[in-house]
Amino acid sequence: MFSLSEVMPDFKYGVRKFADSLKLYLQNNNAPPITGSAKFELTILRSGEIENVSLILTDIDDKNSIEIIEKALKGLSSQWLPGKQNGFLVCVYRRIGLNFSDKGILVTLFKH
Repeated sequence: MFSLSEVMPDFKYGVRKFADSLKLYLQNNNAPPITGSAKFELTILRSGEIENVSLILTDIDDKNSIEIIEKALKGLSSQWLPGKQNGFLVCVYRRIGLNFSDKGILVTLFKH
């Protein structure tokens, strides 16, 4: 398991597409309107699947909203490209910040 890799996991179709997919996922699962920010740590497996989604920091008070966001992140596993080290696909920890507002969702990827 890597905290940093030569090629870090990234969104397959870009940040905007990931944010749009997350918004659509939340709408399709009847999530209540969410306002605030949350930072998660997750593991991107060699297959690109997401595992071990953990909340690090949030100002969102509604626990149900946090659970829905965690499920959404797992549900969007197909949106990730895995990390690489020495030409091999590797499992990598990644931190992601999500800022929800009436203007949409801002997604930020952090280095570990």
